Amino acid sequence: MNKVVALALSVTLISALAACSEDDATESGLSVSQTITINDFLSSEPVEDVTLCWSLNGGEDTCLTTDANGQATGSVDFIAGDMLVLNATKDKYFPFRVEYYLDETTTGTVSATWAFINETLVDIVTAALGADADPAKGHVTLLLTDGTDPIEGATAEMTIGTAAQGPNYSNSDVADGIFSDSGVTTDAGIVVFNNVDPGEVELTATVDGKTCVASAGENAGDNKVHTLIEAGKLSYTAMICN
Repeated sequence: MNKVVALALSVTLISALAACSEDDATESGLSVSQTITINDFLSSEPVEDVTLCWSLNGGEDTCLTTDANGQATGSVDFIAGDMLVLNATKDKYFPFRVEYYLDETTTGTVSATWAFINETLVDIVTAALGADADPAKGHVTLLLTDGTDPIEGATAEMTIGTAAQGPNYSNSDVADGIFSDSGVTTDAGIVVFNNVDPGEVELTATVDGKTCVASAGENAGDNKVHTLIEAGKLSYTAMICN
């Protein structure tokens, strides 16, 4: 698997959330079960004892811990329109969060694989940016795909919010350097903004001949996604462009 794609967000999860059947609805509402796998970004080895917590609409967290295979499975009962926020934390790793909106089609069983950034990679990113990661700021990535594969040659900008660095376009292999000098997405399909002021941000994508719809983060109209930035965390967003 392309490491950087796994870092941004699992396309498997995005596609599955859009494809499950309404037949799995419960009498009290709807339900979705997720199996999440956490791998180390650099080694691709599973990461044990990651704390995974999710909440609906800012409510109380439900938490699980990954096993020796880096996996944890949990289910969520929800009402269409609810927002689910997933947070991942572990000592010596950079915490991440992702939010997505649940509807009548978001039912059944889905799986996702995430890559976790350890302190070594934070140092690599810091060196590439020529700036430290400000603990009072957050960070955000945007993954652009056609629903299956990452999209090359696209651009993105932060149209609401302020980032000290970005947009930067990730290479698919860190051996080529963490970021590309091309000014457009590579075969990784990822755009990164660093040291972002906390609060709500809007990212706007430009993909020739395509319209993008948010699949992680709040859809804010064609080619736009909103998400929350928290200090000391990486927020993942994604859009499917067709």
